[in-house]
Amino acid sequence: MADLGRKISNNLWFHVHAVIRWTEAGEVWHTGCVTIRSFFFGKFCLVCQPHQLTLILIMTRAMTSSPSLRRGIYHIASSKPIVLVGMMGSGKTALGSRLANLLSVRFVDSDSVIEQQAGLSIKDIFDIGGEAKFRELELRVISELVTTPDLIIATGGGAFCQPAIRSAVKAHAVSLWLDADPEILLTRIGNTDSRPLLASGDPLTILSQLASERQADYAKADISVRTGLVSHNKALETVVSALIDAKIITATGAPS
Repeated sequence: MADLGRKISNNLWFHVHAVIRWTEAGEVWHTGCVTIRSFFFGKFCLVCQPHQLTLILIMTRAMTSSPSLRRGIYHIASSKPIVLVGMMGSGKTALGSRLANLLSVRFVDSDSVIEQQAGLSIKDIFDIGGEAKFRELELRVISELVTTPDLIIATGGGAFCQPAIRSAVKAHAVSLWLDADPEILLTRIGNTDSRPLLASGDPLTILSQLASERQADYAKADISVRTGLVSHNKALETVVSALIDAKIITATGAPS
């Protein structure tokens, strides 16, 4: 650690020191007039502020600031991936990444994979090829992802409503529906410019209609969890509890 500190300090003119504390990837701390942001690298966290680079050793497998979850060690009971389904804004990406950290497995967002493979944003794919082209790409990507073991997958809002995708998920993975009211979804989404399906009218009206149309498909998921206006950590606790009850994940040393 000391050698690493001297190397970085000599090369980058930063002061480096080691500290131990609970942290979370992407966490932002405010200290007086200085904003400090953390970046997760493996088991370490780089924290940058003016004239100082702090190397933080992560002392927990589960990178979460939730005290109750922090006391347990969690594993996926089988190698099946866990697929998060639900409306846009339901927390699939935010909770999926935290769940993956907790389980020490990889997290992927299917929409991000589609964008990487297509070289276009989701909005551009819709504009150029229409929804049909997007669904074609979505089916190909998700069908590949669900055959990958030990993976947490966040899917697009309409993915699980496509029979072919739902069949692939059912055959190879465990599906978890994150359910929330349209008003809460819209609050979480914020700027709707990057949401092609909300561009044709009032976003809340469209969300309400989509939620109603998709409810029957979402209800076919293996597990469902209601999320409300709670913190990500609180929502994660609810998700973990549901997965433990369904024997999808196991916990050692966690509070009962």
